[in-house]
Amino acid sequence: MLEINISLASNVNKELFVISESTGTYNVTTNTTGWGTPNSELSDISTSILNISNLTSGITYDSIAYVHSDISTYTSNITFAGLEVSSTPIETVIITDGIYCFEFNTTLNDATIISTTVKYLTLYSIECKIKKLGLEATTVDSSCCSDCLTEKLQNLAKAFTLHKLIRNAFQCGDTLTANKLIKNLTLFLESLDCKNC
Repeated sequence: MLEINISLASNVNKELFVISESTGTYNVTTNTTGWGTPNSELSDISTSILNISNLTSGITYDSIAYVHSDISTYTSNITFAGLEVSSTPIETVIITDGIYCFEFNTTLNDATIISTTVKYLTLYSIECKIKKLGLEATTVDSSCCSDCLTEKLQNLAKAFTLHKLIRNAFQCGDTLTANKLIKNLTLFLESLDCKNC
């Protein structure tokens, strides 16, 4: 039976979502879940729609067409700035922090719908702010008192711990907890006036 295998990443500049499809071509020995007889063929696809939403911010982007491939190393890119909400481009270049839900709905000619959902976590802005916080905590000014240094190190430890807890919750599939922690960490970092990353 056909299984659409998709994974997600982002490029190094955090401007693109990189979708990798490894469904591949059917092979009786090595890939019984790939495209092709006895499974569905690519030519059997009537429509394929990708719905993307940021589960942290609550933003749902306009649906876009998705093209499947039977090449086992197929990748396609989605430019974050090219996404739209109510037919208006968002024009934000860097991928916004949060948990993204990618829902691929593929309708075959016989009206069968194959749905594949993949979630992706990005914390680029938060990680940049933590890095800045770390540099501030480890670059000791001779005029800085020991209480000031202690406070900086405590803030860094709290931020790092929350970051680790976000990743752990996401890996365990606990989106609700991860989202709460993302919001808490974002507010904490903003309270430290570390906005200019």
